[in-house]
Amino acid sequence: EAGSTWAVVGGGGKGSARAAAPSQCGARRGGHVSLFGAFVRARVCWCSECGQAARTEQSHEAEVLKQLAEKREHEKEVLQKAIEENNNFSKMAEEKLTHKMEANKENREAQMAAKLERLREKDKHIEEVRKNKESKDPADETEAD
Repeated sequence: EAGSTWAVVGGGGKGSARAAAPSQCGARRGGHVSLFGAFVRARVCWCSECGQAARTEQSHEAEVLKQLAEKREHEKEVLQKAIEENNNFSKMAEEKLTHKMEANKENREAQMAAKLERLREKDKHIEEVRKNKESKDPADETEAD
């Protein structure tokens, strides 16, 4: 125990500058024991004998932060992909609707043109019948009676 320094290091929390006993750290028993868990930044047990353990704790915290950053990035990518797919779906639906409306308009115009053509043909036929009736002799009509 002589020559080793013991302290709980960290920022701002109450008791952050207190001295720690070797039994709290566990360095004398062959390994470092974290006092407050992997996710707590404020206090980490450190001693001159187990300085490596403090770096391991920091490394673990960095790994956890890296994993959280990767998770956030993945969530961001998934959200961006969902937005893109939604936009593509909306665009395709709009194009499909526009195409359908154009096809309906063309069909309506074609049907209207066909009806107008039939009306012209009927008018033409009526005019021919009228001309034929007028061109007949009035004498032919009296003989037929």
